[in-house]
Amino acid sequence: MGRIRILLVDDHESVRKGLDVFLGTCADMEVVGEADHQQNARQLCRLQQPDVLLVDIELGARGNQDGIALVRAVHVEMPRARALILSGFVSETLLEAALEAGAAGYLVKNVTVDFLAESIRRVAAGERVLCPSARLVYQRLYPGEPF
Repeated sequence: MGRIRILLVDDHESVRKGLDVFLGTCADMEVVGEADHQQNARQLCRLQQPDVLLVDIELGARGNQDGIALVRAVHVEMPRARALILSGFVSETLLEAALEAGAAGYLVKNVTVDFLAESIRRVAAGERVLCPSARLVYQRLYPGEPF
């Protein structure tokens, strides 16, 4: 497998730029595009064919869940591309919606950069990942079910 092709989707430019700088230090990863909203992200997906989309749930107005809609659309249109949610928070409602939409994982933005990089690698390899706080929520939602 070559370098992991990543599309960054977050409505905050500073977050996208920070992720781009960090991921640029990972020899096995390449950021192939950045988008701040769902429509732009879908267009970039078709053009760039990323392996992994790193997606914020809220793209724009608070309470807007365009990230979930994006994951759902990409999962249908480009099933090879894997979506990893990177959000400021996790709840039962959001985690369940993300997983039902086809997300391969869910991280909260307070994860370490090492955890983030390893999660991207695992998702690109076909695995599913949850950060510790999302895992706790998952265990409440689906008691006894492995992730």
